[in-house]
Amino acid sequence: MSMRFIVRLITLTLLAVSTGPGAQQAPVAAPIVIDSVNNEYDLRNGLTRFYDDVSIERGNMKVSADEGVVRQADGEIASIELSGNPTTWEDRLEDGSLVQGEARRIHFDVQKNVVTLTVGARIRHEKGEFTGDKLIYDLDTENLVGRGSADNRARVVIDSEAMRRRDTDEAPAEAPIEAPTDTSGDPADEPSATPEATAVIEDRATDEAARAGTDSGVEEGTDGRAPETRTGAEDPIDPPDAG
Repeated sequence: MSMRFIVRLITLTLLAVSTGPGAQQAPVAAPIVIDSVNNEYDLRNGLTRFYDDVSIERGNMKVSADEGVVRQADGEIASIELSGNPTTWEDRLEDGSLVQGEARRIHFDVQKNVVTLTVGARIRHEKGEFTGDKLIYDLDTENLVGRGSADNRARVVIDSEAMRRRDTDEAPAEAPIEAPTDTSGDPADEPSATPEATAVIEDRATDEAARAGTDSGVEEGTDGRAPETRTGAEDPIDPPDAG
């Protein structure tokens, strides 16, 4: 039986204890799978040490290290301490984005679901990069806390391009802009005329109508109506004298 398979069996046994009848009311978390080349298991003290090419998986979370120690408390896995040069960690957030971290040491508080990176700690995300002496990341709330010192201040580098893409994706769609309506020929939009202006307009209309009647050979009567056209029968023309 390979050492890797033995480690998996030990891990599954620990999980079975932590999710036994006494913990039936608690929600069942994703199983923790620890894989390594060599290990030492201390039954009395509840310690399991892993050496050489250590990897840990729990749901979307993956950790790689040179060595690690699993501590138990009251029959449950309490914490996992990992060290390496470096130790790497990654997890996928609810929105599908990937967060990655690295440090010399990583402490995973299983019960609180909190990851703490120390010594050369660095966490990268598509929105920016975080560095410091200590970075504390809550896997449930996705909140990050950075701790610095006088020699190594905590620093956050924000990717402005990623933030612009986020703002663009979250911005509500703008309502279409309607083209302005041409109201130049709409009499309803013209200002109302005063009585003096109305009289001038009527006089102009009368003059134009009179000119139109003159051009067509019809003269306007004194009462403003066109005179009746006389035919030849009503006004006979005298014939010329015969001699």
